[in-house]
Amino acid sequence: MNIYQKSTIFCSLLLLIIVCYVYSHSNLLMSTDKLINSIMNYQMPNIIDRCQKDFKYTNEDMILLEKEFKRFLILCVLKKDPYENIGMYSSDVDNLWHSFILFTKEYATFCHQYAGHFIHHAPRINNQRSPEEIEASRKNFKYFVDSYEKIFGEEIHPIWLLDHCM
Repeated sequence: MNIYQKSTIFCSLLLLIIVCYVYSHSNLLMSTDKLINSIMNYQMPNIIDRCQKDFKYTNEDMILLEKEFKRFLILCVLKKDPYENIGMYSSDVDNLWHSFILFTKEYATFCHQYAGHFIHHAPRINNQRSPEEIEASRKNFKYFVDSYEKIFGEEIHPIWLLDHCM
């Protein structure tokens, strides 16, 4: 086999790897608007029912929680560093996230389909925070608010302001 044949095979294999990678991370090809619409239209009736049952929310509560939870997921998917966590600033929205996580296969599939990786839930276990941690939390919350308002074109919903120091 000559060098031309070897390079042709190498290029073909490289192209195949790239195609497989892009296909498996199809959200990379999705426009931001299409991604937002896809996630906002994602159907999760069993998750909604479970959350409502476990936390005694009204139907009106669940409409709001579903919208804001999906917006949170969009922010998680669109963030620059996939390994950096977006803070959860609403205990009510967090309850819906907990309900989704209980449906492990569906949650893992959702994460892979839209984010290309698992979106980890990292609960805070220590309520005592240093001044540096408090300052970092304030900066992260400001980033969250700025990102929310830029991506969705409206002021952040008050549900995120109730317990933003979680």
